[in-house]
Amino acid sequence: MTAATLKIDRTIPLWGVVGALATIAATGAGVVWNLSGIAHDVTEVKQTLIGLQSHEENRDARVTALEVRVVKLETSAAYRRDE
Repeated sequence: MTAATLKIDRTIPLWGVVGALATIAATGAGVVWNLSGIAHDVTEVKQTLIGLQSHEENRDARVTALEVRVVKLETSAAYRRDE
């Protein structure tokens, strides 16, 4: 009885290596593309929120000015009533 020798070929074909590297590169490019899109969206949201905040501040200033005018008018009306 002779023992049969079994030879296993452990080489990786070049097309497999190139395909794997291309897949990794494409995945990395997709990740970078998506992250840049997210960063762009975050920037747009931030600018919108800053615009809304300044709009609210302007509105608050106008409301405060109107309150001052109303108080002056009420004081003037009360003074005239007392005369």
